[in-house]
Amino acid sequence: MLQIFDDPFSSEATDAWECLKRTRKRGDTVSGVVIQQKPFGVFLDAGIGFRVLLEVVQFREAASEHFSVEDYPAVGSTVEGQLTVFTEHNRQVRVSQRFDELENKLLRSG
Repeated sequence: MLQIFDDPFSSEATDAWECLKRTRKRGDTVSGVVIQQKPFGVFLDAGIGFRVLLEVVQFREAASEHFSVEDYPAVGSTVEGQLTVFTEHNRQVRVSQRFDELENKLLRSG
């Protein structure tokens, strides 16, 4: 397990980032510990060297409920989601708990 890089753009982190993108794919399950709550979602440490973001709109219950930060997964709790995208500008991994629902919408619209 890798600790989150202090500088996600260091040469060591760049190598790890490229390796991560080669070995993990969209839809892979990512599990991590909540390390921070923000108004827009929670950050996880999944042991992959980079912060993982689960935005509130990607929470499993997001389609049917209004959330406040008090309703978010607690810091220290373990959360799981499916990988949706690697964001290059800040080297974060984004996950969703609504992946199947979102994929089905994409298939129907395409």
